[in-house]
Amino acid sequence: MTSLHKKYNQTKQKVLANFIDFFGRKGAVGMLSRCTEGSLDKLYQRTKGNGKSVRMVLLAKSGFNEDMETAFKDFPEVELIQLRREAVKTLSRVFFPRELNDNNYALTDQYDEAKKQYRALLRQVWRKLQDRQQFDLVLSGNWAYYSERELAHALTEIDLPFLVCHKECLKTPSQVRGWIHVYKRYRGPFGGRAMTVYNETEKHTLVASDVCKPEQIEVVGCPRLDALHHLRREGRKPNTRKTLLFFAFHPTAAAGLPWIPLPIGIPPREGADTLPIPGDPKYLNHWFGFGEDGNLQPSVAWEELSRKTHEAVISLARSRPDIDVLIKVKVGPHNKEHADQMLGGELPANIRIARGGASLEYFQQADAVCAFNSTACLEGIAAGIPVITPRFAEALLPEAKDCLIELGGAAVTAESPEVLQQRILEVLDADCPVTRELTNAQQSVLDEYMGNSDGLAGKRFADFVLNLVGASADAPTKG
Repeated sequence: MTSLHKKYNQTKQKVLANFIDFFGRKGAVGMLSRCTEGSLDKLYQRTKGNGKSVRMVLLAKSGFNEDMETAFKDFPEVELIQLRREAVKTLSRVFFPRELNDNNYALTDQYDEAKKQYRALLRQVWRKLQDRQQFDLVLSGNWAYYSERELAHALTEIDLPFLVCHKECLKTPSQVRGWIHVYKRYRGPFGGRAMTVYNETEKHTLVASDVCKPEQIEVVGCPRLDALHHLRREGRKPNTRKTLLFFAFHPTAAAGLPWIPLPIGIPPREGADTLPIPGDPKYLNHWFGFGEDGNLQPSVAWEELSRKTHEAVISLARSRPDIDVLIKVKVGPHNKEHADQMLGGELPANIRIARGGASLEYFQQADAVCAFNSTACLEGIAAGIPVITPRFAEALLPEAKDCLIELGGAAVTAESPEVLQQRILEVLDADCPVTRELTNAQQSVLDEYMGNSDGLAGKRFADFVLNLVGASADAPTKG
């Protein structure tokens, strides 16, 4: 029954996308508003009594939806309604060619007229939609999605608040320098009402690149981390077999590397070190960073580190059939291609590969976490699970220093593949009591990168949003 329902929804969305494309080209405002309305799904509605609900539209995205559900779970007056992003992207492609994307949106004025026409149509469509639905707020998980840039402006112009809970906030020093340049030159300013971020570093990046004014940005932390804090405090059901949760990582898609993605046809700046990533054949990602002097510097790639880490984890599984290894692969064509290469061949029976899904379900199964330069390290710390991170091969190069997320005493560092295996087994073989409280080092790292060492980021976000729309923010505080 579930698969039939899923197939029905997929077919429905394809039909609606075709209608949106057709009526978009005709400029049929009424039909477009009806098709957009058909793309709405209620995540839940728990309004009690006769009180007025607060109706929020979410532009669906993995991670972002988890943040929103975490933030508003204690607010019964809030109604969350998901708008599938395919509906917005399909209409945007009526006006924009494939060459226009997130990372060249502000690079040229070639498409200025198309942007004006798209914004004007969005104003008309959403006015009609708003007349019927009476939304209080529209929320997205990233301010830079090309298909939503004019939507932010259009909703602002019809006085419907567009708010972003910006979820791309894990940046190393080299990335901060690179992204300030990318934000300013390639992406341009934000057109919505306000934005929340996880940490002060991301706020600095956005303000320094003139994306937002300081008063438009609120630092609230990462809401979805709240559930992992709860998991640590309440404890989880012990596994019948000890389990290692390993987050596979691409040698260049891992967090920490400075990069500027550009479509083919726009050459990289002179002197840039380029490295194509498999995936969409229309695009190449040009990987290079900026030094302290603002000049380009060669990129670092974790080729040897990635290969040897994957080999070490597989070897560990073979040598210890009494433990389970759950390998989490990130979504995306380049991640899948790399994982297929690293994990190809015959794997031990105690290895399981997983793709997609919410973070919480994986951490509930883990006795140890192995990850590199990833939010997974921070999620593991919040969940109270020992984190082991590789720090060998290219990670030892001097030029890699600014490309690393420094966890200090909050995690265990392994200086070689052999030490990595040793440290993992030390954790899995130990019969240690569950730690319910964070150390000072762990709290410091969670505050720096995720803005959430207390498990209350969801409430901070909800308070900010409800105050923004003039609603009451009186949910109970939960530690």
